[in-house]
Amino acid sequence: MKSKRDDHSRIVLETFNDRASVWDAHYRPGAGMAPRRERFVHALSSCTAPGSRVLDYGCGTGQIARAMADQNYRVTACDISSEMLARARKNPDGHDITWKGIDPDNPSTLPFPSDVFDAVVSSSVFEYLAEPGEMLSECCRVLRVGGWLLLTVPDMRHAIRLKEDRKVRLARFTPIWILMRRTPWRHRYNYYRLSINRWSVEQWSASLGHEGFCCEPVSVCSEPLMLLAARKLELPSRARE
Repeated sequence: MKSKRDDHSRIVLETFNDRASVWDAHYRPGAGMAPRRERFVHALSSCTAPGSRVLDYGCGTGQIARAMADQNYRVTACDISSEMLARARKNPDGHDITWKGIDPDNPSTLPFPSDVFDAVVSSSVFEYLAEPGEMLSECCRVLRVGGWLLLTVPDMRHAIRLKEDRKVRLARFTPIWILMRRTPWRHRYNYYRLSINRWSVEQWSASLGHEGFCCEPVSVCSEPLMLLAARKLELPSRARE
């Protein structure tokens, strides 16, 4: 019997498979997601040196993975969406990147050995996960001690997020979603419906700490997405209990 968690994961997968054909357009010069490449490269360069092994978790069509490879990082990129990965593999642009699929039937497990990466980056993925704690634990597992997790999540302090609150509640009301999915606003309301982990800074920091990370202080709110930087401790807090 399928659980709500399974249903949510399936809908997220279907959504991103469906959006794969237009995903690269979001990263064109001047498009909304284009600054994400530079943001992650800058954050990565502040904590790891070129040549380090980096995992891009939820890589999509590979835009951020390629930007990191351009800076001489050894990049492995993974995604649950087979359609996204197919497009990533078709556009290698001379980059030596390892592309890896995540098993849709086991989405909370990364297909890598323990203690192999110096950093894991994840651009706007954790807000969609049915079990974000499980994946934080997996990211901790595949990182070497002292390695870094860099992820972006909605910053609920930002004015845009405050304005979204009512629309989020409407999108999760089934009769409203049935109507909205037939309108030009369907993609936006589907995002509101699937973006389920809209946590505070304190909640993210606590979850990271519970799964074995020490979260860096979060800067003042300046963008709708906040970038969290957390370092793997020698021993997860729950293992010390």
